[in-house]
Amino acid sequence: MPTLPRSLNHKNLLWSLLPSLVFSVVLGGYFFGLRIVDLNSQLEDNATVLAQAYALAAHEALTSHVVSFDQERKSDEKAHATTDASLPAKRGNSQLQAICDYILEHHNVRAVAIFDGNGQMLARTGPFMLSLPSEDEQPTPNQPLLRYTSDSLRVATAIENPPRKGAPTSPSPLTSGWLEIEIEPASIVIEKYRTALLILLGIFLVISLNAFVALRFSRYIHDVIEYAREAIARMVNGDIETEVLVTRDINTRDLFNNLELLRNTILQGQKELQHHADQTTEDLRETLETIEIQNIELDLARKEAVEASRIKSEFLANISHEIRTPLNAVIGFTTLLLKSDIKTFQYDYLETILKSSEGLLAIINDVLDFSKIEAGKLSLESTPFNFQNLVEDVLTMLAPMAYEKHLEQISLYYSDVPQQIIGDPLRLKQILTNLVNNAIKFTSQGEVVVRVMLEDSRNHLCVIKVSVTDTGIGLTKEQQSALFHAFQQADNSAARRHSGTGLGLVISKHLVEQMRGQIGIESEIGAGATFWFTFRAEIVEHQDSARREKNWLQHVAIYDNNSTLRMALRSQLESLETRVTELNDLSKVSAFIEKNPPDVLIIGINPERPQYRDILHIIKTARTQTRALLLGNPHDRQILHEMCSETELPLFISKPIASQKLFNCLHSLRTSTPAALLATHPHEYAPPFILDHTLSVIVVDDNQANLKLLTTLLESLGITVSPCESGERALTLMNSIRYDLVFMDIQMPVMDGIETTHRIRQIEDAGRHVPIIAVTAHALASEKRHLLDSGLDDYVTKPISEAQILHIIKKWTGVDVSQISKARLVDPQEPVDRQEPVDPQAPADSQELLPLQRFKRGSAVDMALGIQLANGKEALAEEMFSMLTASLAQEVVELKSYWENRQFEDLLAAVHKLHGATRYTGVPYLQQAARLVEEKLKTKSYSIIEPLFHQLIAEIQRVLAWSDTHSSDMHSSDMHSSDTHSSETRSSDMNNTD
Repeated sequence: MPTLPRSLNHKNLLWSLLPSLVFSVVLGGYFFGLRIVDLNSQLEDNATVLAQAYALAAHEALTSHVVSFDQERKSDEKAHATTDASLPAKRGNSQLQAICDYILEHHNVRAVAIFDGNGQMLARTGPFMLSLPSEDEQPTPNQPLLRYTSDSLRVATAIENPPRKGAPTSPSPLTSGWLEIEIEPASIVIEKYRTALLILLGIFLVISLNAFVALRFSRYIHDVIEYAREAIARMVNGDIETEVLVTRDINTRDLFNNLELLRNTILQGQKELQHHADQTTEDLRETLETIEIQNIELDLARKEAVEASRIKSEFLANISHEIRTPLNAVIGFTTLLLKSDIKTFQYDYLETILKSSEGLLAIINDVLDFSKIEAGKLSLESTPFNFQNLVEDVLTMLAPMAYEKHLEQISLYYSDVPQQIIGDPLRLKQILTNLVNNAIKFTSQGEVVVRVMLEDSRNHLCVIKVSVTDTGIGLTKEQQSALFHAFQQADNSAARRHSGTGLGLVISKHLVEQMRGQIGIESEIGAGATFWFTFRAEIVEHQDSARREKNWLQHVAIYDNNSTLRMALRSQLESLETRVTELNDLSKVSAFIEKNPPDVLIIGINPERPQYRDILHIIKTARTQTRALLLGNPHDRQILHEMCSETELPLFISKPIASQKLFNCLHSLRTSTPAALLATHPHEYAPPFILDHTLSVIVVDDNQANLKLLTTLLESLGITVSPCESGERALTLMNSIRYDLVFMDIQMPVMDGIETTHRIRQIEDAGRHVPIIAVTAHALASEKRHLLDSGLDDYVTKPISEAQILHIIKKWTGVDVSQISKARLVDPQEPVDRQEPVDPQAPADSQELLPLQRFKRGSAVDMALGIQLANGKEALAEEMFSMLTASLAQEVVELKSYWENRQFEDLLAAVHKLHGATRYTGVPYLQQAARLVEEKLKTKSYSIIEPLFHQLIAEIQRVLAWSDTHSSDMHSSDMHSSDTHSSETRSSDMNNTD
C-alpha cells in the first residue's frame, strides 16, 4: 500500500513534464532550423555580393592582360623585338594578383582565384582551394555558382564584358573570365553553436519551471492520498471511532465525505454484526449441546457397528472353520474310500456324497467371497502363470458335466494373445469356471466355445477379452438386466431346475472390476448366449511357451462334424506349418485317404452320433496308409475298447483338447517309441522318484477326524507321519526328532497353532528352519496375512486335498512325492485281479502299469507276515530276513549294472533269484516289485519296464533302511512292537475300506 502514492507521484510528474518537454524540443528544433537556414543564406549572400563586387575590377585588369597578350602575338612579325614589349603583360598580371590579395584580406576569405575564358588560372592567392565532392556542375554567366566543400564555401562568378554604347543587348553577354572565392564559415559555425546553446537553455528553464509546478501538485496529491490511505488502514485495523477530517478543497471534499460515510457504515454494520453474532452464539450454544448429545449417540452406534462388524468377521471365520472342518473329513475320506475295493452301488453312493460335499463347499465359498466383497476385503494376487493352460484346465475340470449332456467343449486361444501373464490365476479361474459352468448348465445340446482374444497391448501391459458362447436357451432383455445382482437368476423355474445361489455372476463382476475390466452378455432368446469379460494384465517379458518343431508333419486330415472344433484344430496345426484338410462327411474319409493319404488322420467322435463301427472300419482299412488319432470322451474309449482288441485301438485323446497334449500325441505318432509314449503320457510312464531318506512329517490337529485323514493321506504317499493331538505333544516330539515338515492346525485348546509355532521357533537349531504349514478353515485374507506374520511359512485351506499336499511338500522340501504315489504297488493282502477304472487316455500298453497305480505304500518290512510264512517260528523268520538283507546291497549293484548295459537275460536271472528269496520273508512290497519286473522281462516288454525297475530299486533301499533302523532290536521286545504296528496298519486299512 505505501508504494501506491509514490507510484502515482511518479506518474503525475512524468505525464506533467512529458508534454512540455516534447513541445519545447520540437519548438526549439524548429527555431534552430530557421536560424541555421538564415545563417547559411547570409553567408551565401555575402559571398555572392563580394564576388560580384570585385568582378568589375577584375574585368579591367583582365582586359589589359588580354591586350598585351595580343600585342605580343603581333610582334611575332618582328624578329626579336625590344624587350619592353612584354611590360604591358606583366602589368596586367600584377593587377589581377593585387585584386586577389585585396579580396583575401576580407573576413572569412580563405583563397581567391581568377581564370580566363578558357579556364586557365591567371592569378591566385591563399592556399589551394578544398576539393569539391563533384566537378559535374559548371558556373554559368548569368548566375554565380555556390558550391560547398567539406569545410568551406566556394563561389564562382563570371567576369563579363560590359555592353558597348548603342549596341543591342545580348541575352548571353560575353564572358572574359571567372572569379572564384573560397570562404571559411567559422563565424557561421560559432553563431550556430550560440543559437543551439540559447535554445537548450530556454528548454531547460521551461522544463524546470514545469517540474517545479508538477512536484508541488504531486506533493499535494500525495498528501491527500496518504491521508485517505491512513484513514482506510485505521478502518481495516478496527479503529472505527476516529473521524475523517473534511477539508475545504472542493476537489478532495467529496473523497473525505465518502470516507466518513464509509466509516459510519462500517461502524453501523459492526454493531449489527455484533448483535447477530451474540444471537448466533446463543443459538450455536444450544445447537452444540444438541450435537454433543447426538455425537454421543452416534459414537455408541459406531462402536456397536464396529463390534457388529467384528462379530460378523469372527462369525464368518468361525463358521468357515466349523463347516470346512467336517467337510474336510467327509471329502477326504470319501476320496479314500473311492480308491478302495468297494462294490458298484457303494461306489455310486460315495460318488454322490463326494459331489454333494463339493457342491456344499462351493456354496460356502461363494457366500464367503460375497461377504469379503461387501466388506471390501477381497484382494488380488499378482503371480506369473500360463493363461492358456488355465483355460484348458477349466474346460477339463468341467468336462464330466459336458459329457453327461453330450456337449462339445472347444477352446480358441488366438495366436496373438500372450500365454505367460502376471495376474491372479485363482480368481481368473473362478470367473471362467462360473461362466463355463453356467453355459453347460443352461445348454441341453450343441457346444460351449471359449475364445481368448487380445484387445490391446502396449508397454508390457495388455487387455485380454474372454468370451464363453453356448447354444443354450438364451436370455431375454428383461432376464439380462436381472443378471449380475446378488441372489438373482434368469427366472425362478430355471433356478429350481439347475439350482445355485445366484452369486456366481455377482462375484465374477466384482472380480473383473477389480482387475480393471468389464463383463457383459450378448444373447437372444432361443439363440444361445455369449458371456464375455475383459481384464488387464502384465505380460511376462520372456514367454515360456512350448518350442515346437515346424514342418515335421506335412499333411493332417481332420474329420469332425463340428466346424468350430475343426477350426480350433486347424489353428493349432497351422502353427506347426502343417497343411490341414478338413472333412465333414465320414463316408468320404476312406476315399480321401486312398487318393491323398495324410501323415495323421484325426477323427472326432460326435457325442450325439458316435458311429463307432464306421470309425473302426476306417481305422482298419487305413492302417497301412496313415496313423489315426481319436478324439472323444472316456465313455467312447471304453466302448471302442470293448469292440476291438488293444492292438487295433489307435491313440485316443479325451475332449476337450489341450494344445500340449495334442502336440505330444502327434509326436508319439511320428516316432512310436517309448520316449514318445513317455512324452505323451508322462503321468502314466514317469519313473518313480527315489528318496535319499523317507520324509518325516508331524501333523498337529485336535480334531480326530482331520488328524486321521491327513495322516492317512500322507502315509499313502510313503511319508513317515507323527500325529499329535495338541501343541504340547508336538513340542515334545520336536525336541527329540528332526522333522522335514509340520502341518499345524490353528484353533486348538490350551495351546493354539500360533503359540505352538512361536515355541517351535524358539527351540529350533541354529541354521535349521522347519517349514510350518497352517491348516485351517479360515478363508479371510487378513487371517492369512496374520498367520504368515506369526511365523508360519505357508497356508492351506480346508478341506485339504491330495493335490494340495503334493504341492506343499514339493514346494517346501523339494521332493516330488507324486512320482512315488503314482508308482505304488498292490498290497499283497488285496486281490490282485480286481477291476480298476481304465484311463481313457492311456495307450494299450499302459494297462500293464495298473498294479503300480494301485500300490498303497506301508512299512517296507512286515515281520508278522514273515513269522507267518515261517510257520510261526520267530527265529527262523529273523534268520531268513537276515540272509536276505545280507545280499541285497551287492544285488543292487548287479541289478543296476545289468540294467545300464541292457543285459536283460542276466537281469532276468538276478531278479528271479531275488523274487524267490522274497517269497519267504515279510517284505511284501519288494516281493511284488520283483514279481512285476520278472513278468515283464519274461514277456520282453522292455518299453514299459523302466518305471518298474526303478520301483524295484526303491523297495530294496527301503528294506535296507528298515533293517539298519531295527537290526539292533531284532531279538528284543521291538519284535512285538513291529507285530503290533503291522496289525494296526492292516486294521486301519480295513476300517478305511469299510
